[in-house]
Amino acid sequence: MSGARQGLAGREVGGRFQGLVDLINQGYEQTGRAVITRKAVPGRFLQRRGRRLSPSAEVLALNGQIADGGELRLFVPESKAEPDYGGVLAPQGRAIFFDAKSTKRGRIDYDNLHPHQVAYLRRVAAMGALAGFLVEFSRSEEVFFVPIQLIAPETGGARRRSLGLDVLHEILEPVRPGTGLVVLDYLAALDRLEGRYGVGMSGLRLPTALRV
Repeated sequence: MSGARQGLAGREVGGRFQGLVDLINQGYEQTGRAVITRKAVPGRFLQRRGRRLSPSAEVLALNGQIADGGELRLFVPESKAEPDYGGVLAPQGRAIFFDAKSTKRGRIDYDNLHPHQVAYLRRVAAMGALAGFLVEFSRSEEVFFVPIQLIAPETGGARRRSLGLDVLHEILEPVRPGTGLVVLDYLAALDRLEGRYGVGMSGLRLPTALRV
């Protein structure tokens, strides 16, 4: 498979998972647990011969490409410092920010995460928000909320480059099925994590043996 086709397939898989997360978030709002929305991505279309795309066509650009006159037009994000999702949790109004990822690999590669996005999530976590990545491992059909505190932690000058499922099984909580529209209850997984590690994941650390 060519690189372009692999990229398009990856967007399709990621788009499907984002659609599922959107549905879950609808369920949270309907049951009064949270209001969490997906953010629009600012950007522009690469166009040929000065042709303009209609506003209705732009709405179709969720996966990065659209069809216009039988041809594909590429949507280029201009900024993506903020993650896909943000909102507030009931009843205290606590903030939550996260990006939704889907991978066929059995690990999260830090090199595939946007540095400016990681930096943003670190900043909001320092202010008390829940922040991280909601990751679907499609081959094993597992989902984990990975707090930003685990992404590329400094370890005396060394830096871990990925997190495997074996590590996640050991230190995190899997996202389990919920009820109704909440087909996967990631907020319940976060509650269990804070039950283990304290509010704000203050006690969450990679085991010493896993830090390199």
